Amino acid sequence: MSDDEPRTRSRRSVLARRVLFLFLAVFLLIMVPVVLIWIGDATGVTHFSDIYGPWVFWNELSGPSFVILFFSVIGLTAAIMYLVMVALDTTEGGW
Repeated sequence: MSDDEPRTRSRRSVLARRVLFLFLAVFLLIMVPVVLIWIGDATGVTHFSDIYGPWVFWNELSGPSFVILFFSVIGLTAAIMYLVMVALDTTEGGW
């Protein structure tokens, strides 16, 4: 087999790989709130209202936490989209 020829995988391994990536995408989707709560606890956002009252002020205390959580949501969404894209890739043949 030369380097130019594509590798062929068995139908079972392709299906197992798709199921694995779809499972990881769903697991990550379920874990998004847990990750966001953990980041909120680590940055102090969840305790902001206990200290400063019910009003949210965008200042030097809450701004960096908001930016961290915003980019975390973007990163988690990108990871889920990548896993779904890899799972539904048709390079090895159609369903």
